[in-house]
Amino acid sequence: RAALGPHGYTFAIDADGALVTPHPKGYAHLSQERLYQIDTRLRKPAGSWVDRVGEHRVISFVRLSDPAWTVFSVSLPEDFSAPLRHFVLFAWLAMLEILVVVTIFGRYFTRSITTPLAELTEAARRIADHRDLSQHVAVTTDDELSDLAQAFNRMVEELESSHTHLAEYTKKLERSTEELSALN
Repeated sequence: RAALGPHGYTFAIDADGALVTPHPKGYAHLSQERLYQIDTRLRKPAGSWVDRVGEHRVISFVRLSDPAWTVFSVSLPEDFSAPLRHFVLFAWLAMLEILVVVTIFGRYFTRSITTPLAELTEAARRIADHRDLSQHVAVTTDDELSDLAQAFNRMVEELESSHTHLAEYTKKLERSTEELSALN
């Protein structure tokens, strides 16, 4: 006995192809099933295939030794298409949920990278355009971006220090030039 759904059925044949069990369609011989390439398939001791000639169905068989019968089971698509449709529907829903979650997390993580880079770029642009060395970038993470922000802030501090020293040295030079001019 096999669980084949409400439309599936099983039957057994003898070595001559005559049915030895009742057939739901009243057939008396295997040839009435009109199975595609049945002689080629029955060379094996067992097997299964999808028969697409005429009525679509899944055919499985196994040979018995005592009695010398071959037992067939026939499953029709309407018996397994509803569960398959449910599986496909649930698979699509799961993929959609995964896509939504990946999109949300992707946007979050993308912003965690692009926002600090945009702040760093804007600070560099203000320094280049306005020579405003008071620009510093906030260090909000503990990763490569924070290392870059810290290096940027150190560079700005060094530039500011160099600028201050250069301004002081320029003032000293101007005083020395004025003193030399006065002596001259």
